[in-house]
Amino acid sequence: MVVSNCLSAWPASIQAGCLVDTPKRLSGSFSLARRVNQLAVHARQLALVTAIVLGCVTLLGGVGLWLAHIPPAMSVGMVLMVQFVWLPLIVFGLSGRHESVDTRTNTMLANATMIAGISYMAYVCFFALRGIAPYYSDPTSALVGQAATLATIVTMLCLLIYALAREITQPKRSWWYLITGGAGLIVLANVVYHPWLQQLFGSHSLELVDWLLVALATTFYGLFYILSQHAARHSRARIVNLHREVFGADSPFRL
Repeated sequence: MVVSNCLSAWPASIQAGCLVDTPKRLSGSFSLARRVNQLAVHARQLALVTAIVLGCVTLLGGVGLWLAHIPPAMSVGMVLMVQFVWLPLIVFGLSGRHESVDTRTNTMLANATMIAGISYMAYVCFFALRGIAPYYSDPTSALVGQAATLATIVTMLCLLIYALAREITQPKRSWWYLITGGAGLIVLANVVYHPWLQQLFGSHSLELVDWLLVALATTFYGLFYILSQHAARHSRARIVNLHREVFGADSPFRL
């Protein structure tokens, strides 16, 4: 009653404008709330995937230390850097407009274990490129520190691919992922080569051949991601579900 009395005191043009703009404002508020909620879901899923990746790398490092006396593939400083520096940077690159992150449990586990496996294999290949066996290596040596840095960089780039690959392929995409990618390269360069950050996170400088190994490892994961997404879109279960949605569960056709 009070609102209607207030509106009646205004000119007719203002009343019409308020009545027209109110649904648009409500729609915009609901759209913003939906994007914020979707962004929160994506952030939670990325945090879970990151935790699984770091847990798997730590587990592989423990198994390698127990069976072959190979030093762990990541230091504590590197794990904290991925969790509290790299993960928020990735979340910043999501727009929240669409399903940027695949939230299916089997897909999340497959990508997390693949990233962890690729990172640990890159760690082992670091020693192989130099013709050195990693067994009984000194965990505090610069060589082990370089290998751990390489494994961490591979993990970070693979997580970036996992988070932003679907964002890039959307027709109406946000350009925040470009800012995220540029900021990510700056962060990587500083973590690897800046003396203060090297002391803070325990990282070491990498050589050109190491970056080639990083590029090879991330490319391998990128191909795995593309093939897994293609297989998921063309799986029999997905086709059956689509058929039931279009023709109903009582369709006489069999697939």
